[in-house]
Parts: sequence; C-alpha cells; structure tokens
Amino acid sequence: MTPNLIEARIEAAIVALAAPLTEQEIKQGWSSGAKAALGQYLERLLRDGLANQDFTAISISRAADHWGVVDGPLLEELAGISNELRSSVGLSAGVNRAR
Repeated sequence: MTPNLIEARIEAAIVALAAPLTEQEIKQGWSSGAKAALGQYLERLLRDGLANQDFTAISISRAADHWGVVDGPLLEELAGISNELRSSVGLSAGVNRAR
C-alpha cells in the first residue's frame, strides 16, 4: 500500500474516532476516552510523518485492548492499519524494512 493510501486510511479512522459513541460501540467496549486517545495517537503519527519511522512493533489494537475495546469494525480497521504500517516500513523512502 502506498503512503498516500495509508495516510488516507488513518485520516478516515481519525474521523471515525472523533464521531460520537454509538450504542453498538459501547457494547464493544469503546469509551469516549478510548476514542480520544487513539485518535490523538493517529493524529500524532500523521503529524510526525510516516516516512522513515520504525513501525515494526506497532499494535494499535493492543492499545485499544488496554482501553477495554474488545470487538467491532473500528477495532478491525485499526488492526488493519497497524498491519499495513508494519508491512510498509520505509515505503515512502523506497525501502521496505519489514521482515
């Protein structure tokens, strides 16, 4: 996946995390604190730039688990973003360091 597509995916997740909690999300373990914390984390990733960062140990879904999130499409999307970041390390620099 190209850096622009990863960034677009992260931006879409930030929008979803900024949306008010739904009843379904509450049942899945989401809280306003969890959504805010993860949204801020993703914003920081974009602000710092994705190029040349080492994402080999990133696990956004583990962070969500820490906040009590156990299920749902938003969690699945965050896990997918983590996987893309880990597999696309250095992509914008033309070097894939993922192992």
